[in-house]
Amino acid sequence: AIELCVVAVDWEVPSKAETRFGLCTSYMKTQAAGATVMCSVKASSIVLPADDKAPIIMAGMGTGLAPWRALTQHKVMQKQAGIEVGPCWFF
Repeated sequence: AIELCVVAVDWEVPSKAETRFGLCTSYMKTQAAGATVMCSVKASSIVLPADDKAPIIMAGMGTGLAPWRALTQHKVMQKQAGIEVGPCWFF
């Protein structure tokens, strides 16, 4: 199973006096929790330090929250498994 962290996107176009809606987020908004949807998973372009104890500063500009949520969940899992992890900050 894959968990998704989705923000519904809509924006105003002042020159046309209309509201536009994100294609994928509008579709996701119509789906019930637990629905099966087709998706693809691609390798991340985020490069992390090899040392689990190295501090990580996360900024969600452009990428949003989702990749950092996944990384934070991974770090929590590591810590629960007894692996020493460094501090993480999200802005």
